[in-house]
Amino acid sequence: VSNSKETRPEPFARERQLVEQTLRQTTGDLFVYFSTASVKDPTEQGSPYVTHKLELEQLISERAANHLLVRASNVVGGPGNPHTVLNFFVDRIHRHEPFTIWQHANRNLIDLDDMYRVVTHCIADPTTWNHTILAANPHSVSPLALVQAIEAHTRDAQRGGSQRRSH
Repeated sequence: VSNSKETRPEPFARERQLVEQTLRQTTGDLFVYFSTASVKDPTEQGSPYVTHKLELEQLISERAANHLLVRASNVVGGPGNPHTVLNFFVDRIHRHEPFTIWQHANRNLIDLDDMYRVVTHCIADPTTWNHTILAANPHSVSPLALVQAIEAHTRDAQRGGSQRRSH
């Protein structure tokens, strides 16, 4: 389940079934599960997504001989998951659609390559096994600053594209 706003029971049941099936098949192996840093966000407490992620963390920690629970912040890069905050902003900006930005919010973004480095390091280091780690950027950003950066990048890309065509 990659959409933190998901409320339908079917995706949660599908992921739980997949986790249970994989646990049965991988006895003794290291079980790596990507959870969410949102479990520590007071505004997300009790949401179906966070509740589900915490339940699966508990299930894995009880049943897997070796596990690594990775609580990830907002991953940027890789496949275009339309439910990420960055892709949501980019999509709305490209479509020129209005959207609301919370004034006092912050978002933590981590590059997919950085996430890969953190997780592969932990997989290679058995002292991190059977723990929960937080994979996040040490600095968060305001959504407004993020939107302004996307808009500036979009403007620059459009100017660069029109300049290349005119030469």
